[in-house]
Amino acid sequence: MKKTILLIRHGKTENNGKGKYFSGVHDVPLCAEGEKELNSYRGALMLRGIGAVYTSALCRAVRTAEILLPGIERFCDERLNEVDFGDYEGRVMTDENMHTDPVFSLWTSRVDRLTFPGGDDVASHACDAVAALYDIASECNCAKIAVVSHSATIRLTLSPILYGDIGKFRSIPSSDAGVSVLTFDGEAFSVDGVNLPIE
Repeated sequence: MKKTILLIRHGKTENNGKGKYFSGVHDVPLCAEGEKELNSYRGALMLRGIGAVYTSALCRAVRTAEILLPGIERFCDERLNEVDFGDYEGRVMTDENMHTDPVFSLWTSRVDRLTFPGGDDVASHACDAVAALYDIASECNCAKIAVVSHSATIRLTLSPILYGDIGKFRSIPSSDAGVSVLTFDGEAFSVDGVNLPIE
C-alpha cells in the first residue's frame, strides 16, 4: 500500500522572528500568533484523512499536532527532535559570523563534517531522522500520516531523498507550519511537494 506522509514544520515561536536563531532542543513554546495561525488551518483539505500523527518530543511540535489534528492518535519519537546545537543553542547566525566562526562556517558549507560542541553530530542526527521516517512509514497501517518536526531536521531528512546527501539541506525552504508531501511505496520515498502552505 502506498502511503502519503505530510512532513510538517511546527508553528511559529517567538524565536522564529529573531533571524537564524538556533533554538535546537530548548523547549520553546508556540507564540500566540503561531497558535492563532494554526487554528485557522483546522479542517483544511490537505489535513483530511490523516490516520495518525507522529511528533518530536518538543512542546512546539506536540502543540502544533494538538491544534491541527485534534482527536487523532498521536505518537512521539525523539528522533524527530530538532538538532541539538549544544553550546550554540540560543545563538544567532549572521552574515558576518557565518564566515568567521568555524562552526557556523561548517553549518553553511560542510554540514556532513559538523559536530556541535556539546551537541549533535549533524550527519548522525540526519540518519536518525531518516530512519524514523522509514520506520513510521513502514510500521504505521494508515494510508495518510502526519509527521510534525523542526526546520533543520526536516531539511536534513529531505536532502538525502532529493539530492542523495545532506549537503544541500540549506537550499530547501522551511516556513512556519510549512508542509512537505512525500509518497512511500514500501521501499523508498518520493517528494511530491516542499514547504507548501496548509490549505
